[in-house]
Amino acid sequence: MQLEFVGPIAEINPDNDNVDVFLHLDDGRTFAFLVATPNNIYWCMENESVDYFFGEPPVLVQRITQESVERALNSLVESGEDTLNRYGTLNTGDDSANSPILMLTTDFDDQAIVEMAWKGWARAAVKFSSGKMVEVCFYDPVRLSQDLETERQSGSACIAEPGMIVVPDVTLKNMNDAILQLHKNRFFDRLVPLGQDQAQRFSPWPDGFQSPGKVRS
Repeated sequence: MQLEFVGPIAEINPDNDNVDVFLHLDDGRTFAFLVATPNNIYWCMENESVDYFFGEPPVLVQRITQESVERALNSLVESGEDTLNRYGTLNTGDDSANSPILMLTTDFDDQAIVEMAWKGWARAAVKFSSGKMVEVCFYDPVRLSQDLETERQSGSACIAEPGMIVVPDVTLKNMNDAILQLHKNRFFDRLVPLGQDQAQRFSPWPDGFQSPGKVRS
């Protein structure tokens, strides 16, 4: 078996973090796992101001190190196929299956997509092959400048949101291109994973929809 971390392991906080890893088995299969520390789960609950946590089941280790994750996943594999499939997501061999997926709020429709481009702003989520999801927001430069000026006039020194991503125009193509690039740079590792109740607000947009061009005058 061979373990592969998504991104440099040196950037991981071994005591309080979560990370996606791939496990390449000797039979040729590859599974994706979400590995986390108990401290990170407690931190997620505190950050969301709740006293519970549930979602895609992480593999818990006391500290995230090469050795501890290898021991945990080796034990998991030895536990049998049911445990392997419960915690891991099988790589089907299609590279797109390992790519992050853009998720939009469940009330989005064709009209909302058009309005998103016109408004220059959208809230969304990104889902990974391990099942982990994080929330993001997209701005175009014009909307960001307008909101910053509004904040300045109200006495604020800045504008900031967790997971803020600035794209030339807020279209599905630009949003998807952005998350693919940021995934390679481990940008999303800095964001708090969504709990299952929060994740239910988002769903993948139907395949084949062509993002409209910018329509703001």
